[in-house]
Order: sequence, then C-alpha cells, then structure tokens
Amino acid sequence: MVEALSRVSQVKQVPAALARRYGLADDEDFLTDSDAERDSPVPIPCWRHAVINFPHPLLKQGLVILDTPA
Repeated sequence: MVEALSRVSQVKQVPAALARRYGLADDEDFLTDSDAERDSPVPIPCWRHAVINFPHPLLKQGLVILDTPA
C-alpha cells in the first residue's frame, strides 16, 4: 500500500511551456519577470488519474470514497 501511494505522489520536471499546455501551470503562477526563469522546468504530477484498491470491510459492504480536487 505504501508503494502504491508513493507512486501516485510522484512528480516529473517538464518545460514550463509543456506544463502550461497541459493546464498545469499558468504565467501568473510564476513569481519572476525573466523569460529564462519562466521557461525553466517545473514539477507536474506523473499521474492524472489513479485507482487504488484497498481491501477493507467497509469497502466490501459497499462504502465508496470519491476524492475530488478542492
């Protein structure tokens, strides 16, 4: 279980332009005026969607957990 959860939290470094294209970065998020720094690599999540199976008695009885972004 620890391995599965640690994999879901992994990030990778991509150019800022690619992160913006994916909708994961915005020019307003960058606190610099330098174009060179604004286009430096930024961390983005490796996973956009994950399903993790966790054997628990409540889940077997039909409890469903849905986690959505705030």
